[in-house]
Amino acid sequence: MTDEDLAGQGGHAQGPPVPVMPAENVKYSLVRACGITPPSNAKIHAARQAQWFTDRKPDPSLSVSQLTVAYQGTTGAAAIAEIRELLTCQDYQDGSITRTVTGDETIPAVAGADAQYVYCENENASCVMLLARGDLATAVTVRGGDSLADASKLAPLVMTALARA
Repeated sequence: MTDEDLAGQGGHAQGPPVPVMPAENVKYSLVRACGITPPSNAKIHAARQAQWFTDRKPDPSLSVSQLTVAYQGTTGAAAIAEIRELLTCQDYQDGSITRTVTGDETIPAVAGADAQYVYCENENASCVMLLARGDLATAVTVRGGDSLADASKLAPLVMTALARA
């Protein structure tokens, strides 16, 4: 997504999207919840990330993080199917924070998406929306406000941006 995509939501970027560089001990991963390592992670050949914030007074501010990855030798839809199958834990450690996965959530079907999947954590304090198109997949994490409703509102914007990629 771009600043223009989020202008209607009152969003502003923390900075421009930046490439994600894998490290020797930390490889690419579309999601890190539950410590899962989908086989499709090995097929990620490029990734970019960005973060936005909104200041919606009197509503709570919103943080939106996006990671978009390109696969080689598989599709974004296949990767999302793997994640959905592997994401079975109820709690996991994220550094010093214990996160509780509250399970699969539903948002309206997103036009143009080959696959979509949403799960939330800590009673919807944050929700992660996964969308795929062709060899691309994106994970959008929404924190603050009504995370599930906000993810649902952002879904068409995210898909439009994914189609431009």
